[in-house]
Amino acid sequence: CGAGTFQTGLGQNSTDRCSPCTTGRYSTGQGMIDASNCSLCSAGTFQSSTGASALSNCSLCRVGTYQSGLGLSVCSQCGPGTYLSSEGSISVSNCSVCGVGTFQTGSGLVSSVNCSLCAAGTFQTGLGLVSSGSCSLCGQGKFSTGLGQVSESSCGLCGAGTFQTGLGQNSTDRCSPCTTGRYSTGQGMIDASN
Repeated sequence: CGAGTFQTGLGQNSTDRCSPCTTGRYSTGQGMIDASNCSLCSAGTFQSSTGASALSNCSLCRVGTYQSGLGLSVCSQCGPGTYLSSEGSISVSNCSVCGVGTFQTGSGLVSSVNCSLCAAGTFQTGLGLVSSGSCSLCGQGKFSTGLGQVSESSCGLCGAGTFQTGLGQNSTDRCSPCTTGRYSTGQGMIDASN
């Protein structure tokens, strides 16, 4: 039997009787007599076809994936809120988390540019968050025009003479002027009675 195969029986008369090494395994030798003669692909690699005849048939896990086991046919994807830029990774701990001010909903992503910035009117202080709902809204009397804000202090206060009652506002235009006959010297007022 040729490389990439083995055969356990006696008196066989055809190469059709040779069994291929299973996925995740390979064999470089000839005349192998047992499946255990097929070597396991190493961690950080996978091999998805049968009958592999060389170590080079074990492919490195692609960017965005990792593999910690031996002899496997697929690599695992880094989960939401993470990404991985290198090939051949052997652990989920190799997946990097998206930074503060960002979130990421997909799996198997390859770069920090895949992490989305929180929208204007929001901020986010945690790492590796998985949805836009993870971004906190700027409070009443506040607004934020920038993307990817990393703290509540990045939410600006509505100016003197204005107030604002909503959450998650993204412009100073959302700050309403005091009504006729009223004034306000403070900033960040949250209703007309201020």
